[in-house]
Amino acid sequence: MNFFNCFHKKNCLLWLNIVLLLISSSAQTDKSDTLNAHVAPAKELKKIEAGDTAVKKNRPPLADSSVHVRDSLQDTSRAKKKGSGLTDSVFYGTEGGYIDYDVEKKSMRLVHNATVKYQNLTLYADTIIYHIDDAVFEASGKPQLIEGLDTTIGETMIYNIKTHRGRVRYASTHMNDAYFNGTQIVKSPKNEIYIDQGTYTTCAYPLDPHYFFYGKNIKMIPDDKIICRPVVLAIGDAPIGILPFIWFPIQKNRKSGLLTPSWGGHPESGGYIDNLGYYWAINDYADLSLSTKVQEFQEFVFNGASSYSKKYQLNGNISGHYTYNGDFAQRNQQWSLNYSHNQILSPDNSLTLSGSGNLVSNQTYYRDFSEDNNELLNQSISANMSLAKRFESINASGNLTWDRQQNLKTNEISDNLPSVSFSLPSRSLIPVANSDNSSDAKSEEPAWYNKITYSYNARGLQKIHSGNADSLNYKQKEIAQSFNLSSPLTLMKWFTINPNFSANMYTFDKYSDTSAYDTSIVQDTTFDTLDSKP
Repeated sequence: MNFFNCFHKKNCLLWLNIVLLLISSSAQTDKSDTLNAHVAPAKELKKIEAGDTAVKKNRPPLADSSVHVRDSLQDTSRAKKKGSGLTDSVFYGTEGGYIDYDVEKKSMRLVHNATVKYQNLTLYADTIIYHIDDAVFEASGKPQLIEGLDTTIGETMIYNIKTHRGRVRYASTHMNDAYFNGTQIVKSPKNEIYIDQGTYTTCAYPLDPHYFFYGKNIKMIPDDKIICRPVVLAIGDAPIGILPFIWFPIQKNRKSGLLTPSWGGHPESGGYIDNLGYYWAINDYADLSLSTKVQEFQEFVFNGASSYSKKYQLNGNISGHYTYNGDFAQRNQQWSLNYSHNQILSPDNSLTLSGSGNLVSNQTYYRDFSEDNNELLNQSISANMSLAKRFESINASGNLTWDRQQNLKTNEISDNLPSVSFSLPSRSLIPVANSDNSSDAKSEEPAWYNKITYSYNARGLQKIHSGNADSLNYKQKEIAQSFNLSSPLTLMKWFTINPNFSANMYTFDKYSDTSAYDTSIVQDTTFDTLDSKP
């Protein structure tokens, strides 16, 4: 009996091992056939075509439908596209980890330093579960999703690479120059982002921003706008204002809308709010932006800028700044203006208007308000405007100009207003008579009087000079004319002489303003007495 029992037990164990071996062999065969489209050695992956599959039908169900592969994908493998609706292959792999395959659920779990790539999308995480048919990833362990130039980081993530829709918990993302953080970020198929209880900032230090907007609901429409409601403005960690909603344009092209404000502070000047204003896209040829900067609610800077351009006609830009300081001890008003302009005023391009320059209210403007190192180093500035005319019929030209020079060190200003000039280049005094026969005209030698040439130039100028307390203010008017006449002659075919005659006239009138100086002479007599002792 004991022998029979022992023999029976041994036979049972033997048959059990044989059955398990057959099942394991069948399962491995079935799984290897099913997964050939999902994973293969690196050399074989290059041969797998899109849509290929080795799944065989009419097979019995598997006793164990999961396959565990350790360290089998140090490099990258490729998953099939057929049945998932994808248009490209999905590459995946782990670094020092392993991959679990579930054949029945058609999913795989990548553990430890997992990576998934699909087109321009890359997902990094400690653990990634990929549902093949649904093309859905579930990632945990600090997942990082990079899609093009945009990056999203969170604690957990679900993302559909087919519809580009996902959800991230406790996430942060970066798009263009904007940084977002929130308890949950949801991405729609239209690439729109919805953030619950999040923050938005454009500060260059997103981990510890100098300023940010906090909103219960934030919506970002790519290349369009950002909407927050309600919104709290915070500088540092201190909330300073609340609004029911606010929106910011983020279009890459020109479109009217509110400007994106910025905040900051300085140890000496204190906190400020900058770029509060509006941008107006007037038309396809011009735009205008108006903004203001508020510093400690005592100093206000109003900025305006416009640029314009129309092909073959005009182009230019102009910007100005007006500063008002309401401090009782330093109450003042200062301004600056920068411009550049080029314009063709006539169809034949004979009349043009052009100019450029910088103007400031006083010599300390750049030192007090500018943050540009080049402007801080400037010792002088200039400005000009010129109206030029060409007279094609007589081959002459004329100019009406204004020129201004300002020394920022001495505060001396010199204005040439106006400056008029006329130029008549050298030409024949007695031109060769036109001949009906062109061949005769070419062969005929010009007479000596046809070689006499003349030229004429004239200039009128009014110069206004204003200086500081150590220089003299004056106004000067000038008129200068010059006439030249020459007659080259050839004697005996060997000698050439060139007699010429020139006449110049220069007149000027100068007026000096001495009213700023005290020219009176004060005479006084001092009397003194001597006291003699008795």
